[in-house]
Amino acid sequence: MACSLEFTAASREALEKALSNPQISYQGAEELILRELEAHHRPIPFCDYLRRYIIRKTGIPTDASVDECAAIMRSSFREYGVPTSFSSSTIRLATFVRNCLTQRTISRENVFLLAFGLRMTPDDVNELLTHALHEEEIYFKNTFEAICWYCYAYGYGYSKYRQMTECLDQMERTSLHSLFDEDTGELRRYLTSKASAEEKFLTALTRLKEHDGTLTLHNSIRIEYAALYREVQEIIRADKLTKSSGHTAPPTEITPTDIEKALYPSVPRDSFGNLLPEKASALSVFFTGVRLTRHRLGKLNTNLTDITRYDLLTLCFYVFSCEAEKPLLAEDRTSSFGKAANAVLRRAGLWNIYPAHPYEAFLLLCAANEKPFEVFSKVMGDSYPLSKR
Repeated sequence: MACSLEFTAASREALEKALSNPQISYQGAEELILRELEAHHRPIPFCDYLRRYIIRKTGIPTDASVDECAAIMRSSFREYGVPTSFSSSTIRLATFVRNCLTQRTISRENVFLLAFGLRMTPDDVNELLTHALHEEEIYFKNTFEAICWYCYAYGYGYSKYRQMTECLDQMERTSLHSLFDEDTGELRRYLTSKASAEEKFLTALTRLKEHDGTLTLHNSIRIEYAALYREVQEIIRADKLTKSSGHTAPPTEITPTDIEKALYPSVPRDSFGNLLPEKASALSVFFTGVRLTRHRLGKLNTNLTDITRYDLLTLCFYVFSCEAEKPLLAEDRTSSFGKAANAVLRRAGLWNIYPAHPYEAFLLLCAANEKPFEVFSKVMGDSYPLSKR
């Protein structure tokens, strides 16, 4: 690679090479998968994504230092009159810039601030939100993010954002019908249709004001989660029925505990029956916070926490793994899973599976095996020290 920051292309190339290795299809693929994660799929910090953006936008050498990127950022922030916080802050510009260029992650709000300071497009912002932070794209049900989108899309700066925000604060809601419960995709299309006229756009946003600060995800994400959850329940019920000669519970009575046991049969447990912490696993250097424990499933099912793309991908992988018929070639098996996962993600309003993220690369590699769930389970279990198993 000519540029060391071309990690997305590098991850794809590494994945394709691994899929061409015959070992990936058979027993013993666990070692190959771990080697691939170690060599080509380590977590990529936010600062690398930001440096890549600056290098591509300005055309400076690909080996430009942090100091060179920082100088460009400081100059741009000053030129466009962008502060270091959306609220009052005493942080110096030099400190803010240095933090963004050296930290593994930053807040979602600071990505929107960077967008004003570097005059990003909505696509630029969405790439940082989804690929670097592993979060949602610009969320149109939040008036702050919707106004930011308007400014990015029409080339307005930070002062316009302040003006529109103050104007919206003074406006009264013009309709009794709230837009918050609308499908997010439909809402996005509705708001963009109003964006040609600022007043119409702000008037539409008044129908969202009362929900500002609400972190409820898209309805479409919950629909996809519920469908996958029911499918997993049915698979587990059918498996129990096969193993027993008598009556088994209906799918709706398959509990989060049943699902946790099905997903992680090889992960060791403590004396209380809880899965051992992820930090005790060798995989924790690649990814954390992706396991669907019974505690997390309970919170998801009662709307106490947000559903993530990794929740959807894990359930989708389990469903794929349990399918009776799979393609014969490793590349085709991975492609089949990728297509199924992408269909779920896009219906949920999320971006396609991304092999530069270690967990997603891990699932794609496991999907290539003749027995995808067995290799997934073995890698998960074997990642703990022998003394813990």
